[in-house]
Amino acid sequence: MQKALSDVNEGLDTARQRLKTYQNRIQYSAVNIEYEPAFGETQIGFVRPVASAFRSVGSTLGMSVAAIIYGLTALLPVALLILALRWILHRFGMRLRFWKKDLRDDGGSE
Repeated sequence: MQKALSDVNEGLDTARQRLKTYQNRIQYSAVNIEYEPAFGETQIGFVRPVASAFRSVGSTLGMSVAAIIYGLTALLPVALLILALRWILHRFGMRLRFWKKDLRDDGGSE
């Protein structure tokens, strides 16, 4: 019986030591919660959406610039491939002249 009691006391001492160790590791933060029912979602009014739009101008411009960068990044390899093909065709004397009038066409005479 004495051995069982000493084992239980030893287990309690070990648990208390661990608890003290864990308590020293924890850092507590102060949390302030303010509740203002007068400014709830039922009173949106005119100013809140306008202020929200002005606050989001920076993120909207940032997303627009990011979309332009993504588009240019996606189109750059395609443009380089087209320019390389044009250069190769030009190098071997084959020119793409689809925008010029055909010289064999005599202007509509039959």
